[in-house]
Amino acid sequence: MTTIREKKDAIIAFERRLAHAVSREVIEKPKLSVWMILIPIFFVFFAYRMNRYKKGREVFADNFLVTPRRALEVAAEAVTAGKSPDIEVVVRQASSPPDTLDAYRKWVAALTGHYLELLSADGRDCGTLIKKVYGKRANYLLFCNQLNSLEKAFNAALKPHLTKTTDDVGAIVAVMEKAAAKHRRELAGAIFSSR
Repeated sequence: MTTIREKKDAIIAFERRLAHAVSREVIEKPKLSVWMILIPIFFVFFAYRMNRYKKGREVFADNFLVTPRRALEVAAEAVTAGKSPDIEVVVRQASSPPDTLDAYRKWVAALTGHYLELLSADGRDCGTLIKKVYGKRANYLLFCNQLNSLEKAFNAALKPHLTKTTDDVGAIVAVMEKAAAKHRRELAGAIFSSR
């Protein structure tokens, strides 16, 4: 039997794959040109930009995983204690404006419920846990669509606050939402195509 710790590690590794896939589409990768190879100073600049790109993707992935990690912790505590998860713990940790908390709470509730079910199933990797909980691809995709909708609702509530500090926030959020939905579908396909 797999321990809660092992399942948590498997789930967060799965979520990290999603975060990195989304980061590839949100953060633009620098392009290498012939001039950068022929003129060493340009190559040094390219190497600097590539290093910044890699660090930026890591920071993006870490920030993308803040709420899922918190929701997973609450779900793990609930499974261990044999009680209902207290999603208000996650909501209280949020630095979101008060008028966005209702949308945030709904998103956290869906994530926590999902993780609670995965942690209650048995399996060594997240794909196995997902198969055991959802049974078939269509059921898992229904959950993914619900999660995408809840994330969009939260992002819509948050956007007016972000436009004050971030240029092109609408375009950035749209790319993130589209990438997350696309990669969730791809991961679902990979999970349920393997036997």
